[in-house]
Amino acid sequence: MARLDLVSEPAVIQKRDLQTTITIVARNPALTAEELVAAVRPTLDALALPPQARWWLGGEIEENAVATEAVFAFLPLCMLMI
Repeated sequence: MARLDLVSEPAVIQKRDLQTTITIVARNPALTAEELVAAVRPTLDALALPPQARWWLGGEIEENAVATEAVFAFLPLCMLMI
């Protein structure tokens, strides 16, 4: 079901939005990123996290959202110029 790999990382506390982070990487060659997220989202939503803790998706999902937002930001201007 899962394989855990120990990886040597620099001794640096990683932060995102000024909050300490723990990064979890998941890959399944049989699923796309969207399918994998759809499969694990119910479990993530059901986690009983402390009030100061939260989770969010990064990587391919986040990059796709940023790229889509950039395209749609200039789409009306492009249509007007055409």
